[in-house]
Amino acid sequence: MAFSFSFLGGFLVHMLLSGFLVMTFLRYRKLFPLPSIGYFFGILALPYMILALVELSWLLDLIAFLPSDLYYIYTFVSIAEAVLLVLLVYSLLQNSNILFLFFLYGIVIIGASLKMTGNLTLILGLSYLMILFVFIDSMFFTNRFLQKAGIFGSLHAAGFLVLSIFIALGSEKALSFAFFPDLFLFIAVFYLFVS
Repeated sequence: MAFSFSFLGGFLVHMLLSGFLVMTFLRYRKLFPLPSIGYFFGILALPYMILALVELSWLLDLIAFLPSDLYYIYTFVSIAEAVLLVLLVYSLLQNSNILFLFFLYGIVIIGASLKMTGNLTLILGLSYLMILFVFIDSMFFTNRFLQKAGIFGSLHAAGFLVLSIFIALGSEKALSFAFFPDLFLFIAVFYLFVS
C-alpha cells in the first residue's frame, strides 16, 4: 500500500505529539496561574491521539483506508487545533485582534460547512491560515522559547497551507505527506514545554 509509510510516520509523529501535549498540559496545570491554559494542551492532545490510533488501524489493516477519510479527519483536527490555539493565545496575550479574526473564521467555517463535501479544502486552508495568524502573533512574546514556538508553529501551518493547495489541485498523493508539517508542531510544543 502506497500510504503505509505515511501511516507509520503519522502514527509515530502523532503519538509523540499527543504525548508531548499531555506532558505540557501536566506541566502548565501545575505551574501556570491560570489553570485553563494547561487544559488547552490536554484537549488538543485528544484529536492527535485519535488520529494516531486511526493511522495505526490503517497500517495494520484493521479498517479499510479511503483517502477521503484522512482528508475529513485532518479537516476536523485542523478546526479543533485552530479553535484551541486561538483560545490559548488569546488567554496569554489578551489580543482582541485574534478574537476578531476568530469571529470571521467562525462565520466562514459555518457558512462553508453548509456544503461540507465541496468545501473541505476551503475549511482546511482557512483553519491553517487562522493557525498561521495565531502563531505569527505568538512570535511577539518576549520569551525566546515562545518566539521559537511561534516560528515552528508558523512553519507547521504554512506546510499545511501548501498541502491544501496541492489537494485543491487534485493531488491525492499530497495526503501521504500530511504528517510532515506536524513535525514542526511537535517542535513548537517542545518549545512551549521548555518555556
